[in-house]
Amino acid sequence: MNIDSTGATAAAPDPRWRRAAYVYGIIVALGIAYMVAMIPVQVSDCLGNLLQIQHDNYRRMLTDLMYSKGYLRPLLWAQIKLMYDVAQGHYWVTFKAVHAAELVLLAVLFVRLLRIERARDFAGVPVAIAVLVGLHTFNGTVREAFPVNSFLTVLVCTFAVMNLSLSRWRWWHDALAFVIYLFVLLTVESGLLVVAALVMARLVGLRGVSWAGVGACLLLTLGYFYLRFGPLAVGAPGLIERSTGFGFQVLDPPELMTRFGAHPYVLYAYNIACSIITVLFAEPRAGVWYVTRTVVGGGELPLWLIINLVSCALATALVGWHATRRLAAGWRTRRIDDGDRIAIVCVTVLVANAVLSFPYTKDAIMSTGGACFAVLVFYAVRELLAVGERGALAGLGAAVVLVALSGTWAIRATALPHLLREQAFKVRNDWATVYPWLDAQHIELRDPDARMLVERLRREALRSPAPHPNIGRSPWRRLLDLN
Repeated sequence: MNIDSTGATAAAPDPRWRRAAYVYGIIVALGIAYMVAMIPVQVSDCLGNLLQIQHDNYRRMLTDLMYSKGYLRPLLWAQIKLMYDVAQGHYWVTFKAVHAAELVLLAVLFVRLLRIERARDFAGVPVAIAVLVGLHTFNGTVREAFPVNSFLTVLVCTFAVMNLSLSRWRWWHDALAFVIYLFVLLTVESGLLVVAALVMARLVGLRGVSWAGVGACLLLTLGYFYLRFGPLAVGAPGLIERSTGFGFQVLDPPELMTRFGAHPYVLYAYNIACSIITVLFAEPRAGVWYVTRTVVGGGELPLWLIINLVSCALATALVGWHATRRLAAGWRTRRIDDGDRIAIVCVTVLVANAVLSFPYTKDAIMSTGGACFAVLVFYAVRELLAVGERGALAGLGAAVVLVALSGTWAIRATALPHLLREQAFKVRNDWATVYPWLDAQHIELRDPDARMLVERLRREALRSPAPHPNIGRSPWRRLLDLN
């Protein structure tokens, strides 16, 4: 006999629904990958990096980057260099193939974490995936056409170790978790989310990675902080690094120094709080309270912004309802199931992601926390469907909530392909004026290889199929968040 999370007798697991969930997730991932592949390699934040690593050797590059200020990301640059060398001139194909592979892998890892066993579980999959791809934290993750998408890399690595923790322990799990963590930690600072997931997973009883494996990752973390703030003197990003939102406006580094130079922790606390709230309620965006500013100024809220607020409020309320029920059940029975354990890990990662966002706010930085929120929504929807089976009135209430939730999130997910088409059109146009841009950035093409790289990337971009999105006057545009 099987007992579900509500205490009712459940049907035996049916592997066909798990396979259907994987197929659905992979189809969505391939669709997004196709749209991402239409975006040429972008000029800003990419071309300069590619020119910089063009003639660097790995040893000198890694040595120099270990002593950079504010950021310790040697393996990110090593990956860019490796992909550049492997591409052998076919840059667009190489970069986009890696992005597509990461998207498909993310879909598989995401679905596996949902533990699909029966039809009712599968019913929550489209909603969860709509939340995953519809959140504003996700579109920033796939919009930027970097050679290496570090936000997506952190997302995949975090979900990989969560899946390892959920599995039965194998001797190689500890080694794999350590390698994944080492790789992502030296790729981008958000890689610290991996150890947060591992520690909490073990604390709540997920035993796929042993305490020895978790301990090794903790020791690696201590060594990382010692080197970063000790011999390497890298430190943490300061107020002068980037602009960030505060209140109703975006403040540039000089303004940040003037306002918070003596008390930076005020800004840090603000950034952490805003990073959590933006996932739960779609406001503020990058630290700026657009809704509040519009209301205070007597303006009219656009329809897409209302949809964003309603969709997130519904999802957050449902997650809160589910958490209350599961806490009450766990208190009564002194037992929690694997779904509860996964939910606790996801909440931990969400909070940890916000803490790591302390220097400045940016939607894409919260992409891993946003994906964890989508997992929480899935388990809440599954609980709602189970409660809805208890009677006609309960079923009607569940149906109303589910229709409102799925409808609003479907609209938000629909915006993603339009955003990607607009990005493809914009980036292609940027390449038409790449040489004036290089002059404005004071970047000189000093050798034939540099000129050949720019011209090859330019030709690839201008030949790419990136038609104008052509939805400027469409009545549907007002429903979609195209920001």
